[in-house]
Amino acid sequence: MLRRLLVIAALPVLAGTATAVQDQDVLGGRDWRMNRKGNTESFYDGDDIAFITQGPEMVGNGRRVSASWAILWWGDQPRYFGGEVIRSPKQDDAKRSLLEQYPEKLRELLNSDDLVNVRELYLEGPIEYYEGDRRIFYADALYLDRVDGHGWVVGARYSVKERIGGSSYVFKVDAKWLRISADGTIRSNDARITTSEFAEPTYTIETGNLEMLPTGDPETPWRVSMRDNKIRFGSWFVLPLPPLSYLADEDGEPTFGGLRVGDEARFGTVVGVSYDRDVREDFGHSLNRWLGGDELDYRSRFRVDATYLGSRGLLLDLGTRLSSPGHYRWDIDLAGLPDGDEDKGLARVPEDDRGLWRLWFRSRGRFDLGPGEYLDLAVTRQTDPGVQAEFFEDEYLEYEERESYLHWRRVNGNSLLSVTASTTLDPFRSVVERVPEVRLVNERLEVTRVFGLPVLYRNEQRLGMLSRVEGDPVYEPEFADGFGEVNTLRAVSDHRFEMPIHLGYGGLRAIPRIDASATGWGSDGAEDEGVGRALASAAVRFTSSYWRGAPRESLVELAPWIEARSTVVEETSSALPAVFDPDVELRQTGDFVEFGVHGRWTIADGPFELDGELRRTWADDPDGAGEDRWLPFAVLGSIASDYGPVPWRIEHDARYDTSAGYTRYSRTAVVLYPRRDLDVDVTFTMGRDETFTKLFEAVTVGALYRFTPKWDVYGRNSWSLLGDGSLASSVGIRRYGHDFLFEIEVRKRSGEGTSIGLGVKPLFSARKRPQRRLAGYAGV
Repeated sequence: MLRRLLVIAALPVLAGTATAVQDQDVLGGRDWRMNRKGNTESFYDGDDIAFITQGPEMVGNGRRVSASWAILWWGDQPRYFGGEVIRSPKQDDAKRSLLEQYPEKLRELLNSDDLVNVRELYLEGPIEYYEGDRRIFYADALYLDRVDGHGWVVGARYSVKERIGGSSYVFKVDAKWLRISADGTIRSNDARITTSEFAEPTYTIETGNLEMLPTGDPETPWRVSMRDNKIRFGSWFVLPLPPLSYLADEDGEPTFGGLRVGDEARFGTVVGVSYDRDVREDFGHSLNRWLGGDELDYRSRFRVDATYLGSRGLLLDLGTRLSSPGHYRWDIDLAGLPDGDEDKGLARVPEDDRGLWRLWFRSRGRFDLGPGEYLDLAVTRQTDPGVQAEFFEDEYLEYEERESYLHWRRVNGNSLLSVTASTTLDPFRSVVERVPEVRLVNERLEVTRVFGLPVLYRNEQRLGMLSRVEGDPVYEPEFADGFGEVNTLRAVSDHRFEMPIHLGYGGLRAIPRIDASATGWGSDGAEDEGVGRALASAAVRFTSSYWRGAPRESLVELAPWIEARSTVVEETSSALPAVFDPDVELRQTGDFVEFGVHGRWTIADGPFELDGELRRTWADDPDGAGEDRWLPFAVLGSIASDYGPVPWRIEHDARYDTSAGYTRYSRTAVVLYPRRDLDVDVTFTMGRDETFTKLFEAVTVGALYRFTPKWDVYGRNSWSLLGDGSLASSVGIRRYGHDFLFEIEVRKRSGEGTSIGLGVKPLFSARKRPQRRLAGYAGV
């Protein structure tokens, strides 16, 4: 190795004194070829023969590598006859396999037929590697020893293109000295990483210990680990950073999630930061082996969200993300803080009704046991009813975690078998426990033919021990039937026979069917005696599907139907069962006629895009109530247009009870696009309870204006139409920089007060700018 360094140091001298070989391209290639700007010369270096070429340029498959000088050492001396280079036999596969861990692009180059006999390679800079017009690698010098697989790079600048959160980003690695190991690992003790597009980066992550380990996965070819880190903004502001592993996790979320500060009405001064790190080497390997995951394809990450809430204290949310595709995915989280202040969220617990420490443990996992078979696990436990609503309001509104359960499911052909055991670990909850419940479903299958027509059969069986648990009535509603806590064994058996008949006119089909159900309860709602029920109904549906058009041009679809069904058998015990599942205990009986139509209309360059469904049902004496009436009229649809002075879109979802003369629920949203850089939306919502008393009625107006390519300003306000005035309002400004997204927002909510927040996130972790769906604009 020392001799090689001396040879490299003497490169200018050797170039002038070496024995000249014929003036030709020493290397030619099919996938790669070497061009040169100067002569190629040779000299003996011990037992090897070396070639020096000036201005080498290797080109192939849209890629190009160029340098000022190159030295190539051959293990065996080639011979020259009549100007033709006769190469010695290629190295064996063992030597070729030393390159399998090298970076892909370098491996492709060195494994070409014309370089396979090169034992060692030195390139003098500037060395540049291009893919098309994009330069992805630059270095001052590079040396590779193909015998032992080691090498080094001086003054490297390497661009790594990664896909994070659905978008591609280029990370720039700048290192004074890189060492390449035989397994392909790249190491550096002095490197910088940034996504900045500037020649002088806005920020850099500086690391004293960088490792880039090849994974063998073409989607994520590198596993990056950095220790002894700090982040530098410009030349004056430096912050220390903990060890970092990976730039993004399996969900595309960044390792460094950004910083947020503000003054919130609920919590006072707020400062928060989030951080993820890879823990494969710490304990992930052992856990993955215990869980039966793939030995190579698995992820183990540890997450920390730390938020200082001025009036409440330090909220820590710790989590572990474990996954191996095709084997398991398991998330475990624990959040908590010491809190003795007043609740101000959606579920408020007085200070005297809770302890100092407020904790929430939750865990969700899915474990694949085989084809079509898996096990789901969910656990949630919080110290009082207000933890989720107070400190995790967004998650609480999206999905409130209430139950802990274990659910096993297996699918075999058209059959599904499942077992569910569920309970609650929160003593204040009102839930239905299943300890356990078994469910068997056999989907539609042809069982016979009648007059040449197929008869399809489906059945579902359920058997379970059910227990109703009532929690704290201050926070949980009581069961509506008034039976309170009830335990029973319940068996349900449902059967359906149907026979599709093509009527041969306009695609019209008639589908007669028979439904039969038998249900038994070990005790009634008062737990005095057993209860049984048998139901049978007959129905026929007439339907058809009409369509016309071609993909990417136009499409018109219309699917109307009319269905008549009637309960023909109804045998029930005199005692009433407690309600565990409304779809079982509260099954509607009577005679019904249902009308419905689903339509879709999309035409290229047409005036409208329409998608909607209408459904209406006439009930004759439903549930033996002694009256005939129309059930609520259901409407769901959207219409959009690019034509006219302003492109627009309308969405509508409503339930109209025409018998009572009330709208039970309505939501209408109108979105306008008056300019290319302006979106305006107006939403109206209203809902009533069973007594037709209005629960809410509100209107919301919002707008987003993009006043430069980098700056957005937005605002939103909601008003109650029941006389309560303004419900909530917010206004904010957002700046998309080269490296970071900066956002300032001021919001006010009725009963809570005014809050102001400042957020700073790496740009690759932030939401992208909204993309316009409509192509037409009236303005500019």
